[in-house]
Amino acid sequence: MFYALSLLVIIAIYIVLEIIARVFKSSAAIELEQRHRHIMAKKALKAEQDAAKRILDRITLSGSESALLSSLDFDQDLILKLKKLTKSEAKPLLQIHHEDITYESPDAPCEGIFFPIPDAYFQKSLNYGSVIWDYGDLMDECESKGYLLFMNDSHTYGKGMAVIKGSEIWDVIRYRKTQADNFGLRTEDIIERLKTWDVCRVIGVSFDWVLIKFTNYSSDPNRLAQEIYAFCPDTVMQGCGTLEHLEDYLDVSDEILLWWD
Repeated sequence: MFYALSLLVIIAIYIVLEIIARVFKSSAAIELEQRHRHIMAKKALKAEQDAAKRILDRITLSGSESALLSSLDFDQDLILKLKKLTKSEAKPLLQIHHEDITYESPDAPCEGIFFPIPDAYFQKSLNYGSVIWDYGDLMDECESKGYLLFMNDSHTYGKGMAVIKGSEIWDVIRYRKTQADNFGLRTEDIIERLKTWDVCRVIGVSFDWVLIKFTNYSSDPNRLAQEIYAFCPDTVMQGCGTLEHLEDYLDVSDEILLWWD
């Protein structure tokens, strides 16, 4: 019992001395300690970044991927950059079925390259905003070389990033054959309407939705909201809820997801 009490007294004295040391520690010592922590944190971050870079540097195209790119006459360096970003294996981008556009035709000619990405990635932010954040620079590089990089909702592979050759941004929608049958809108109808807006990029597509980016924030969000609602009512009815909410959204965002359910 005596030894236990003695140990408790020693611990209590140590704690008190530690508190006193902290209270009376000089500002110079505190600054030095903070600087040391900052330096160590920077070193740890750099070590983590260097390790990640070494892993990326080891990523190469497999034999089958190289053969696929050669058959399409695609830029291998460009596709390798995309592989490093997606961290997945390249698949053939299948042609959309001519009768049922919700499916790809397994026996049809390959249209491009597709990299599957786990669904969890696309749940990070509203309207898949992470796509343009992570892939925007590569999208610019693709366009400068005659390619179009976009998010594709594939029935065969799930969601992912796709690359096709294209001369204008609307070729993404033409590839996917995006339509709105319940509104009587065919692919070219959708494209012609989008051409009347200040659209600079098609970020992603599926058979019944398209994610677009405007060149600038709308100068007249009220007018644009009304036009979007007339063209794609589900954006309000099954999305933001009211025309006013859509107008508020367009006042602060240069992207919009249009879908026809």
